[in-house]
Amino acid sequence: MVFLMRCLISLGLLTTGFVSAAPVSDSNKQTTTTCAPVHLFVARGTSESPGDGSIGSLADLVLHANPGATQEAIDYPALPFPVYITDVGIGIKAVTDQFARYTSSCPDSTLVLIGYSQGAQIMLDALCGSGSILKGGIGIPTISEAQGKNIAAVVGYGDPGHTAGESWNQGTANTNGSGPITDRGL
Repeated sequence: MVFLMRCLISLGLLTTGFVSAAPVSDSNKQTTTTCAPVHLFVARGTSESPGDGSIGSLADLVLHANPGATQEAIDYPALPFPVYITDVGIGIKAVTDQFARYTSSCPDSTLVLIGYSQGAQIMLDALCGSGSILKGGIGIPTISEAQGKNIAAVVGYGDPGHTAGESWNQGTANTNGSGPITDRGL
């Protein structure tokens, strides 16, 4: 939990000094493993086309504020019900696999996880664990604390599993998501 608390506070350091930014070129968007000082994992929301989705604009701000930074989109279906739960499981595995692949090749990079909607759910479930297989999780974190040692920020917008009032919450959300998960393993 300590590294997650640090993550939520650190995003301000990554984007300090920003008023606006032009879109970042696709050359900063990860296609092969090249170690960067800062690397982002970005997970789009439900029903958004493959790639960064609407949360990509935030990723672009972070990339622009951190010269040499790279990012990669999490590769998962992101479909709505009735396959949503299956896609959450696929997404958690994709986050875990992509994160493990990058961190094993680049153990010193600073890492940022950004997700929207279903993308926020898969990021947070991989990092913290989901308490319920019925909600697509496996009940335990799939990213170890050792793998996550260089996480500087975690941003989850519109997480359906959001639980209001948790100690790690930052921002103005004060209501539960559509399926709050109260036993994420923190």
